[in-house]
Amino acid sequence: MIKFIVPFILILSGLFETVMYFLLRRRFQYFPVVATEIIESRLFDDPFTNPWRRVYEARIKFKYSFRGKDYISETPVLRGYTLWNDYDAAWELLRKYKKGDIVNAHVVPNSPDLAYLEIATLHKPSAILMPFVAFGYIGVVWGYFYIVGNHLF
Repeated sequence: MIKFIVPFILILSGLFETVMYFLLRRRFQYFPVVATEIIESRLFDDPFTNPWRRVYEARIKFKYSFRGKDYISETPVLRGYTLWNDYDAAWELLRKYKKGDIVNAHVVPNSPDLAYLEIATLHKPSAILMPFVAFGYIGVVWGYFYIVGNHLF
């Protein structure tokens, strides 16, 4: 039974992140808006994290005050689960938000340490493919143990 924990965690985390994305996206327009200052804007390029593909990510850090308290956030975009990052989207964010810029952010009132500069569209390929990847993993694990004769349960 332990062999199925990894794919179930993947499925649940993907579903949880997607559900949270939809809930926050629906309420995004009602979140309080605050002025923020971009204190860091750079491209994170890591060719070593994943051996099959490079990881590109826009790292945008900004500071703001909410209800008399100062915060620093590194969540520039509210987005759902993605299996891979979009290089062009990362560069577009870096073009829009440069160090020293003053822009507006939407603050999650119940978690003021979370603030977003904008909202991204749902990455549909990831939302569709994630359950298939997890179920494929379950099939491979089940098939392996069926072939070698060990019992799964």
